Amino acid sequence: MRRHRSARVPPMTDIRLALLSDLHLDVRRRRLERAGLEPEAALAAIDDLGRRTADAAREAGADLVILAGDIANGTGGIDWAGRNFGDLPVLYIPGNHEFYGHDRAPLIREMRRAATAAGNLRVLDGDTIDIDARDRRVRILGGTAWTDYRLYGDAAAGTAMDLAGQVLYDHQRIREGDRPFSPEDARGLHLDFRAWLARELAASDPSATVVVTHHGPAAASVAERFAGSPLSPAFVSDMTDLMQAHEPALWLHGHTHHDVDYRVGRTRVVARQWGYPEEGLSEGFALLTI
Repeated sequence: MRRHRSARVPPMTDIRLALLSDLHLDVRRRRLERAGLEPEAALAAIDDLGRRTADAAREAGADLVILAGDIANGTGGIDWAGRNFGDLPVLYIPGNHEFYGHDRAPLIREMRRAATAAGNLRVLDGDTIDIDARDRRVRILGGTAWTDYRLYGDAAAGTAMDLAGQVLYDHQRIREGDRPFSPEDARGLHLDFRAWLARELAASDPSATVVVTHHGPAAASVAERFAGSPLSPAFVSDMTDLMQAHEPALWLHGHTHHDVDYRVGRTRVVARQWGYPEEGLSEGFALLTI
């Protein structure tokens, strides 16, 4: 396992957020088993990774951990964080992989129940939560977001949807009731989330507001190696209009297996993603202040 990156502890006046996503713990566990570990030993190694991550977040002075999706399938990521993060507060945004092998809407309910049982977790999927720490209040708005496939404009959206429906596991391994989850479902969920988010942003103090999505919110979140890919609209939508209109302080995301830190107007956009083991990305978290 790689060592965590050390993080400079910021001044004590700001709320500190530890952001990480796309750990794909079930994939990591399978790789350990294929390397010869017994299942119990592989699980113990994954749990040790969780405890070390939590310890590093505490050492860095984090007030809150944000898991921005694709932690593990089903409730596995919630169970992992509940076992290993102790009393450190955790916000959990469902990614697309959480739903693999599940019916989407019932799993959301199951995830919420699991988070409540864990005690230190809260699932955000079209939810707002106010966090009080260090004599400050920060509002966090979160959800998967999905996508409208319009990253390259309206004319290309249909082609992107058709391709996604043919090749993405989202539309083979996720159920929507008694049928497969479709690109049209993803677009509908995105539009509902976008409308909700616009209302919430309009009622929030931008200097103390954080948006967390799993899917990316702007073209700058697309890795250079995927620039122009016909599948990029399935991973990233253009939500810069909301940033420009409402100016939230932070927008955090996952999904792209590509770390970013850039600005759209006054909004800082950050992703800190582990990705699959073979991708060679580093473990750890981004420590952010607000």
